[in-house]
Amino acid sequence: LFVVSFRGSLHILLSSLVMVRDTILPLLLFFIVSSSVLCLCSAATTTTVYIANTAGTSNGDDDGILVCDMDEDTGALSVRQKVKTAVVWYIEPHPNGKYVYTSGYNNAYYAYKVDTNGSLTEINSQPAIGVDPCYVSVDPSGRYLFGANYDSGSFVVFPIDAVTGALRSPSDVSTPGTGSQVQERQTGPHAHMIAPSRDGSHVLGVDLGSDKVFVYKFDANTGKLKAALAPYGQTISGAGPRHFSFHPTLSVVYVINELDCTVGVYVWNASSGAMRGLQVLSTLPINYNNTDGHNTGSEIRVHPSGQFVYCTNRGPPAKVPKSWLSGKRCGKAQTARMLA
Repeated sequence: LFVVSFRGSLHILLSSLVMVRDTILPLLLFFIVSSSVLCLCSAATTTTVYIANTAGTSNGDDDGILVCDMDEDTGALSVRQKVKTAVVWYIEPHPNGKYVYTSGYNNAYYAYKVDTNGSLTEINSQPAIGVDPCYVSVDPSGRYLFGANYDSGSFVVFPIDAVTGALRSPSDVSTPGTGSQVQERQTGPHAHMIAPSRDGSHVLGVDLGSDKVFVYKFDANTGKLKAALAPYGQTISGAGPRHFSFHPTLSVVYVINELDCTVGVYVWNASSGAMRGLQVLSTLPINYNNTDGHNTGSEIRVHPSGQFVYCTNRGPPAKVPKSWLSGKRCGKAQTARMLA
């Protein structure tokens, strides 16, 4: 579950969905990341919140997007609108706050207009040019949407219409990975995230199946991806990288690895796109036994102050520890396992 709300700061509500017998239980973590997106407040203490349903139901009644009002004092959510569509894997706002974009389980990307009261109206959709689109992001200028297609291992770029916010036909598609063949889920490429660097000059594409974070030089005039001078950052073999987050001021990028429950810390070179491995930390408690692989890393965020990195783990409730990582001076903690 991924929730975005607009009110002076961007609130991100993450949920690891856990199967217990036949019931899906949400484990909710609340992160606050500073942003200057549009305030969509219906009252002084109410914020519009968009919930992308990633679980699905047997009858499909709750598939799609829930538009909710959140009471800022209590955190209570009340549903205002149900946007009926396929299961939504990820949701991302446009920098101007006028549009919202999603990736859908039906192999398509969607554009929505944010109405004056915060409700959503579909603008259009575009085929994913791949299978299982799981992530979307918008470049800082608001001119392009980036998408990651998990099963096909491809990254796709869509121009965004400057007047309507609609998605145009893709300007580029890239499938750089081949799979590392280390773990069962790495027999082929699995694109899990694509997003721009802080300045928008590069775009990073995470490939869980290939144990690589591919780095592109992005041409904003043509919408084309070109391999950077340093074309990828390498994770530990079998780590299975999932998502990344940049430090707000330092030249550091943090990568959460899904398969081995670790976070890789990399020094970022904004000129060449090089990612130099600095440190690897576990997202699990010391001496925690995860040999059965029930726990997997899922999401990562850097606090706006740059002092803390927050991560989430997924798994059965009895096996999901409350884990957090703190970072100062480039995010190095006292105990670490260094990259070779």
